[in-house]
Amino acid sequence: MMTNLLIRNEFEELFAPYGNVEHSVIMATLDQFNRRRGFVVLSTHQEACVAIRALSGIQLQCVSVSGCITCR
Repeated sequence: MMTNLLIRNEFEELFAPYGNVEHSVIMATLDQFNRRRGFVVLSTHQEACVAIRALSGIQLQCVSVSGCITCR
């Protein structure tokens, strides 16, 4: 869940220790559960896996992190 208080730079900083953040976005609209979503693209599949294992389930600054890997 994203809050209006979390800015894109802070969002990227969550993932930066696990790899090169190529792109990130925090959606402006809320979903049907009143949650804001954010997405991040890391350079490699391996970096993404490491980040998901490390961050999945944490609560940080009112942000709940969960992960999903998609191929592009």
